[in-house]
Amino acid sequence: ECGGAEASAAMKRMLQPGDKVKLRRDRSQGNKDDYGRLLRYVFVKRRDLGQVQVRNGWARVYVYDEPFDRLPYYQREEDGAHEAGLGVWGLCG
Repeated sequence: ECGGAEASAAMKRMLQPGDKVKLRRDRSQGNKDDYGRLLRYVFVKRRDLGQVQVRNGWARVYVYDEPFDRLPYYQREEDGAHEAGLGVWGLCG
């Protein structure tokens, strides 16, 4: 997928092997997705890495069924990245 390698590289710059992370559950969602994967926000030093990826244009906001608790924050970050042509928005159109 367009931007996938760049998104992976961006995440690797933020998160190194051995880094301590905190996983937070979103009470508005189920515990796992349809494939059995845990649904969690990933924090390093109080920083939401998913939100950072969205802010930098390396992730897009997706709502499957029910809106998630942090959706307004993620949507604001996505709008800003899109307007600025960051990440996939500039790379992939």
